[in-house]
Amino acid sequence: MFRARKVILLIAPTRAFDRGLLQGIARYANERGPWTFYREPPHYQSIDWKKKVTDRLGSGQVDGIIMREPERIEEIIERKIPGICAPVTRRTIEGFINIIIDNDAVGTMGAEHLLQCGFRHFAFCGIQRIYWSDKRSEAFQRRIAQAGFPCQVYEPPQAEGVQALWEKEEPVLVSWLRSLPKPAGIMTCNDDRSQLVLDACHTARIHVPSEVA
Repeated sequence: MFRARKVILLIAPTRAFDRGLLQGIARYANERGPWTFYREPPHYQSIDWKKKVTDRLGSGQVDGIIMREPERIEEIIERKIPGICAPVTRRTIEGFINIIIDNDAVGTMGAEHLLQCGFRHFAFCGIQRIYWSDKRSEAFQRRIAQAGFPCQVYEPPQAEGVQALWEKEEPVLVSWLRSLPKPAGIMTCNDDRSQLVLDACHTARIHVPSEVA
């Protein structure tokens, strides 16, 4: 059966980065279409949404898939549907075209910004054992060292599950922030970590941005 429109399945959350991806997809579709998009709703708006994705992929009506890194990704790979992936926990997903972020550039840009702001004390707050966070941290520390300054790196609690429990991690982060020489320029690995640092500064009565930026 001939279908004039390409049917593209989108599986992505709605954060700022993901909205940028969606805007790029929309621009491309307007130039190269016509495409028909089916976007998976948030899980709380869909009954058995994982099964719905599986059923849709198995229907033979999907020409391509664009995704971050959803659950059941191995099952999606097995379908051999042409796809593009912007991975979250892995650098690349085998079997897909991958959107790869230059994490070295991200960390270096963060360091350059804080150096240009005139800071002399620096720190990095990331997420352990996440490759892109580690790469950003390494690049940030490297550029700060090149400028002749030390850099403090936050080490979250090691106990299983503690990092995910904010009420247990917050005292550790508060203590670390209080220990930093001030004023301090801090780079975080992403916007989620930035929000936690801001919350901890509020708890610690550390003024932002005069003491911590």
